[in-house]
Amino acid sequence: MTYQTFKWSELNEAMKGTVISSYAASWNVEENRKSEMYRIFDIGNPAIIFDSIGKYCRINTESINIMKPLVRTHF
Repeated sequence: MTYQTFKWSELNEAMKGTVISSYAASWNVEENRKSEMYRIFDIGNPAIIFDSIGKYCRINTESINIMKPLVRTHF
């Protein structure tokens, strides 16, 4: 399987939705706070790694250090 890395700002809406759904579940974010997650990802603009079929995604290791303080501040 191949993987591609994209900056958050390069993702289309479907890809952004996949990322938000995945991380909302793993961070136990309430449904009504998902818009805050979009804002946090817009600010951090992390690199996101997707598999070749677009079903698996994760934040690139180098971007985790950027995202951690943003997430801790808001959630």
